Amino acid sequence: MIGKVFKGLYVLLDLALVVKALRDTKQEVNVIKEGILKRIHVNQHHIRANLKDDGNRPVFTIKTSKDNIKTDRVEINGPSTLLYSPDKSLSCGAKCWIETKSEIVYE
Repeated sequence: MIGKVFKGLYVLLDLALVVKALRDTKQEVNVIKEGILKRIHVNQHHIRANLKDDGNRPVFTIKTSKDNIKTDRVEINGPSTLLYSPDKSLSCGAKCWIETKSEIVYE
């Protein structure tokens, strides 16, 4: 797995392994169609809470203009951009996220 540690947070730079894992699980998936702006970020609070109480909260959030979707797996079918903006964070406080208008598949 290719990635980089950023302040204790592991950021995936190659989502190919996530895509393969998603296809291998054969679980029910949902799709957000191409064209809608989507922002995907890691929910650090859920990671910390899961470590604290051995929970299983979903750690990825997909934000669109209509929804906030929480999930454990995300597949991006097309181009995307990884952004870091410490001065202008998202409304939830995220300073690092993936932005795409490509189709997204999630569980």
